Amino acid sequence: MLASTMLSDRVLGALRAIAGDDGVIARSTELRVYECDGYTLEKSAPEVVVLPRTTDQVAQILRMLHREGIAFVPRGAGTGLSGGCLPVNAPVMIGTSRMTRIVEIDVANRRAIVEAGVVNLSVTNAVKQHGLLYAPDPSSQMACTIGGNVAENSGGPHTLKYGVTTNHVLGVELVLPTGEVVMSAGQPPGSQPSNAAPRQVIADGEGRFMFRDLNKGRYSLRTTANGYLSGAYGQTRPNGS
Repeated sequence: MLASTMLSDRVLGALRAIAGDDGVIARSTELRVYECDGYTLEKSAPEVVVLPRTTDQVAQILRMLHREGIAFVPRGAGTGLSGGCLPVNAPVMIGTSRMTRIVEIDVANRRAIVEAGVVNLSVTNAVKQHGLLYAPDPSSQMACTIGGNVAENSGGPHTLKYGVTTNHVLGVELVLPTGEVVMSAGQPPGSQPSNAAPRQVIADGEGRFMFRDLNKGRYSLRTTANGYLSGAYGQTRPNGS
């Protein structure tokens, strides 16, 4: 049974043309899965959920929604506790669960490029053979995804020593609500942080300025022994510094 919706058949058809029939969820029974995140006291189901696989699909979706004047909200794994992904006055929800590629691992510079739907712990699992880890480790790290971590500026026990997510984001490719794809400025290896680093605006922004980290971002990795990466700028110091 399809949910009661204010969205026209034309809009739903356009979403299916972009994301595929299997990338659009509109049945009321299936939409209940998306009515809340880990904060279950507040619930609000979207009228439709769209699950793109690529940045180009995201850009096409947002351009269409912008043209039609339709509000949207992004969603990662839904493990957050702030209600940040609730679709309040936003009939369309765009999920990142199909954007799961680890695009590149640069062991020498301790950097990784991953898509927003990559599970937090998967980053560490992908590099631990090199003695590295991705330090921000929220309690939901086995399920939460990197895009949501950026949105909420997530952390965990390791943040006492290594800092929260914003201390590990080097650059983000994102899609603005107009559908424009932009890349935030990142710092090259060995450089010093900027006083107005765009990553600090993006991290913990909860989508207020852009569709956060929807495609992929560049993140710093840390050594698990013999040293650790200072901040996100490529300086190595001995353990205990």
